[in-house]
Amino acid sequence: SSRTGASACELDALELPRESSSDVRYCRLNGKFMSVTHACRNLTLHCFGYVAESSRKAADEFYPGYAQSVSNIGKERGWPAPTRSSFDAQLGPRGAYLIGEPNEVVEKIARHSEALGGVSRVSFQMDVANFSHQKLMNSIERIGRSVAPALR
Repeated sequence: SSRTGASACELDALELPRESSSDVRYCRLNGKFMSVTHACRNLTLHCFGYVAESSRKAADEFYPGYAQSVSNIGKERGWPAPTRSSFDAQLGPRGAYLIGEPNEVVEKIARHSEALGGVSRVSFQMDVANFSHQKLMNSIERIGRSVAPALR
């Protein structure tokens, strides 16, 4: 589906303009090809995310609420229930979820940013895990004290 606006950049694996080299990334914005760095300067990375003192603790705390929420949504939409192995696969260095200890999350954000040609914002979706207020605040504090400063 086509969206408009600079924040809705669709990265397409379509034909690149003939004069481009294979290492240059392009996106289509409002029907025109342009380099990713030109078109997507204000790209936001929005992911499931949670920062704890260890990667294992972050994953173990996030998964139960995530599994319940995604299962409930899946029942309405005909999706299969998530498995722990499919969740864990997204925790790796190239996975989509920003869940782990601060340094791991920093490295993952930097990797995603490089792959996308730069991001200007990162948004952590934590509410899906049904955390207590205190767990959310602890994660937000780790993001503010460790993750954000490392990326500035």
